[in-house]
Amino acid sequence: MPDFQGTGETKCFYRLQTNGALSSKELITRIAQSGSGLSEGTVAHVLQSLRDEMAKAMADGYSVSVDVCSIPTTEKYLRISEGSTI
Repeated sequence: MPDFQGTGETKCFYRLQTNGALSSKELITRIAQSGSGLSEGTVAHVLQSLRDEMAKAMADGYSVSVDVCSIPTTEKYLRISEGSTI
């Protein structure tokens, strides 16, 4: 699509193609798969604790990223979901 400033540049916005939504239960089941050494209860507890601590940190004004598994930060996710998805 052409730009609004009239410079002649063409802008392109990408959108993620999704295959549906993955429920928390399904995610927990996948992580706790046979051979992982983790029970579904342990995985659920860790995810709930992660959610709670991230919420507290963000409420205190911190930006939170989970570098260990390359989860995009909230800031990056929000920027993507505002129109230019990858």
